[in-house]
Amino acid sequence: MAINQPKVPTNYKYIENFLQLAREHVTKEEVLYDIQVDGITLVEEDLPRLELEQCIIENSIMTHSNFERASFIDVIFKNCDLSNSKFKDAYLVRCEFINCKCVGLNMNDAIIKHTLFQTCNFTFSSFNQVKFVDVDVRETDFTDVSIAESSLQRFKTSKSKFIKNNFFKTKLKGIDFTDSDFIAPTISSPPIELKGAKINGIQAADLIRLWGVIVE
Repeated sequence: MAINQPKVPTNYKYIENFLQLAREHVTKEEVLYDIQVDGITLVEEDLPRLELEQCIIENSIMTHSNFERASFIDVIFKNCDLSNSKFKDAYLVRCEFINCKCVGLNMNDAIIKHTLFQTCNFTFSSFNQVKFVDVDVRETDFTDVSIAESSLQRFKTSKSKFIKNNFFKTKLKGIDFTDSDFIAPTISSPPIELKGAKINGIQAADLIRLWGVIVE
């Protein structure tokens, strides 16, 4: 599976007044595009319906903030802390999250397409009723993440942690977990979500307990 990378221009406008510009563009319902920001701090900010296109955000703190119904197209987040922020109903296309801390992130009801999550921490986050299309998860921690009633189309993972996830009513058909940690998911009884998922022998020995089978 190949995902489309962000379409980034060669020359960005480096700005220091991101928060001011973001507020102005939200008020005017305009797209903020072709910018690069580095080292900004946003805590408990309210920026619903923010629209970013072709942007790079690096080494920044954007925690406990509201980005509900925001749109991120061709956006790269690198070395950022987005913990406990709300991206509910957000729309993400051709985005990258590289080495980001995203603990407790709320992505419920989002649409996520052609997006890469690499070396990130999403523990205790929520991706319920999310539509994933062409998403690649690499070396990322999804421990205790809820991904219930979601759609995973061409979802790829490698060397990641899927431990104690809520996959209730989320079909895992076609997903290869063999080189990731896949332990103790919450699923239906019988576990219909697992039909068609690819797992290794060690994972199978753990998951077979979901059928009430004891392995000694």
